[in-house]
Amino acid sequence: MDLADSADLEDNMSTLLALEHISKSYPMANQDVPVLQDITFTVNEGEFVTIMGPSGSGKTTLMHILGCLDVPTEGHYRFHDKDLAHLSEMQLTRVRREHIGFVFQNFNLLTTLNALENVTLPLIYQRLSRHEQQRRAREALARVGLEHRLTYRPNQLSGGQQQRVAIARALVTRPPLILADEPTGNLDSQTGLEVLQLFQELSQEGHTIVMITHDRDVAKWGHRILEIKDGRIVADREVNR
Repeated sequence: MDLADSADLEDNMSTLLALEHISKSYPMANQDVPVLQDITFTVNEGEFVTIMGPSGSGKTTLMHILGCLDVPTEGHYRFHDKDLAHLSEMQLTRVRREHIGFVFQNFNLLTTLNALENVTLPLIYQRLSRHEQQRRAREALARVGLEHRLTYRPNQLSGGQQQRVAIARALVTRPPLILADEPTGNLDSQTGLEVLQLFQELSQEGHTIVMITHDRDVAKWGHRILEIKDGRIVADREVNR
């Protein structure tokens, strides 16, 4: 399958991604050790889904597959009805770059760049003028309330502000999917609450968000909670507001 034509991935479909009987094993010594087993679920466009599980449950491996950082041993991963499960590394890189925005626990900002430059980074592979790159980066930073911190470097920003820069960076390419890995893990309670409120606002605006967490209170901020244990989905339920 050729994913070079991005338009193929932009078809207007209610189901954004679907995992079908996904399993993942890693070779260890003389045997394969299963990490994920028969994972099946879908995420619709505009949903805010949280995946909750303790350490060792397989949620990090699942996140890597969702983010096209790894491929399953068995099963199918469909994104806009395109099967991504067994793509080449080059194809996976292109999907990550153009269709997924990442937000990490540790922010992953470059300390030598200011906020505007960090947010501009994902745009360097797109055929945009420098003026358009900066316009989009300013727009993304304004969306997260940091239009007054464009020239600040990470060490001049609070943890919450750094995470907002990271969210702006995830938004700047206008990806169909935002994948957040423990985004409040390094934040105090109040700052974490502000970041979760921002994710809810983004969801209300139509962004599709999948958030990985081990915290039950954090998980409740989504529309829906998937619980993973010992490599299997053991619960899939709507959140009652």
